[in-house]
Amino acid sequence: MTVIPVPPALTGPRSLEVTKVVSDTRHGSLVSFADIDSLGDAKNLVGKTLLVRQADLPQDFALHDVNSLLGREVIDAHFGLLGTLSEVLFTPAHDVWVVKGTKKDILIPVVGAYIREVPSAGALYVEVPAGFVGEKNGEDA
Repeated sequence: MTVIPVPPALTGPRSLEVTKVVSDTRHGSLVSFADIDSLGDAKNLVGKTLLVRQADLPQDFALHDVNSLLGREVIDAHFGLLGTLSEVLFTPAHDVWVVKGTKKDILIPVVGAYIREVPSAGALYVEVPAGFVGEKNGEDA
């Protein structure tokens, strides 16, 4: 994958090739670039935004793009509107959506079993077990 640092350097290469990505680190992903061999080279990237072609993004990028997810309504296939996505927690196993509901916050693991649809805009669609929303035998807990 090729990335473009912005703002670009006045001299030298204007793009970088990603050689390795280690995900699920405590503070995000660790990315290695070709030709960035020293701490001094790496420091030149501090504070820069890295641009990438949309076609090069991972297939599940929409599930992890916090900026486009926060504030969107979350609708369950059985329970209807659960609330608004207020926070994304990053854990070693998977992300967790924190949905601020009218009665309580609901935690939804971002895994295929629960996430049904993440369109580019509008509501997010999920299907979670009754225990996630605090219901027992069809009644509010």
